[in-house]
Order: sequence, then C-alpha cells, then structure tokens
Amino acid sequence: MKFHLRIFDNYHHWDETSSYDHGSYETYEDAVIAAKKIVEEYFVDECKPGRTAGDLMASFAMYGEDPVVIPGEPRKGEIFSPRDYAEEYVKELCKNN
Repeated sequence: MKFHLRIFDNYHHWDETSSYDHGSYETYEDAVIAAKKIVEEYFVDECKPGRTAGDLMASFAMYGEDPVVIPGEPRKGEIFSPRDYAEEYVKELCKNN
C-alpha cells in the first residue's frame, strides 16, 4: 500500500488549489519522516533569538505548511498530526534559545 503526502498551506487553509502533492511512499513511517522534515524546515528561518515557542506556533498556524499523510487504502493505527509534531519540535528548539 502506498502513502501519499499532501501539503496544505495554512495561509490559504480553505483554498484547495493552494495544496499540492509531495510524493508517494512505500511505508507510513517514510511518509511521516518526510512530513516531519517539512514541518522542521518551516522553523529554520522562523527561529530567531527571543522568539518564544508560542510565537513560533502562532506563526506556523498562520503561515506554515500542513503535511497530511493519506493512505492508499483504509488504515488503522496512529495518525500523524503536523500541529502536534510542530509543538513538540518547537519546545525542543526553544530549550536552547
């Protein structure tokens, strides 16, 4: 079964035409790795001294990309949440700020 990664633009959240396919993956885990990388890349330019985790999350919610893993067929189990992952990632990132 293939897993597809679809990217939604938080700035144009309700505009389906601003979303795009990022690729297909053989495993759920590979798709999640790619999705996490997309979330992390957003914060590369956003993380500056003095910015708090709350500031970064507010920015991500407004302007970040929201990667969604779509299974090729119904699947049971864990579902990747880009927002939950972003919150975890930002907490770690801001520990060193």
